[in-house]
Amino acid sequence: MSIMKGIYAAIVSNASIIVANTLTAGQQTMANSNPVALASNQSVGDPCTFQAKTMTTVSVNTATALIVPGVSGKLIYVCYDKVLDGAAEEVSLVEGTATGGSLKAVDGSTTVAQGNPLAANGGWSSGAGIGTVAQTASPSSNLLVLKSGTATAVIRTTYVQQ
Repeated sequence: MSIMKGIYAAIVSNASIIVANTLTAGQQTMANSNPVALASNQSVGDPCTFQAKTMTTVSVNTATALIVPGVSGKLIYVCYDKVLDGAAEEVSLVEGTATGGSLKAVDGSTTVAQGNPLAANGGWSSGAGIGTVAQTASPSSNLLVLKSGTATAVIRTTYVQQ
C-alpha cells in the first residue's frame, strides 16, 4: 500500500466512514471515463477552437466582393484571415445581405477610406486558426471585402458557420 493510500485510509477510518479508493492516478481509457454533459443553460467553447473549419481563397479586384456567403440563421466566425495586396489600399472585412447595400464592419470600417491600411505589396493577417478573431453580428449575413481601389488582392479566410 502506498503512503498516500495509507494516510487516506487512516483519515477515513478516523471519521468512521469506509470508502473504497478505486481511482488511480493517470489517464483513463475512454471506456473507463465518465462522460460530461453540458447543462442546457451552458454555452460551448469557441467555434474556431472546437468545430471543423472551412478555408476559402479569393482574388478580388473590385471595391466590394463576396468572401463567404451567408447561411440562413448562422453567424460566420473568422478564425484566420490573410490579405495580400499589390497596391497601397484600405481593406476591410464587412458583413451585409448582398454585395453592397447596408454594411457592418467585421474587421476595419464600412467607410472605404478608414479601413485597414496596406502598403503597396503589403498585407495583414489576423489569428492563427485556433480562436475567433472576428465574427458577423447578424445571422444569415455574407462576409464581404471592402477595398478602396481596384488592384488585385488575395484574401484567404478560415471560418466556421454556426
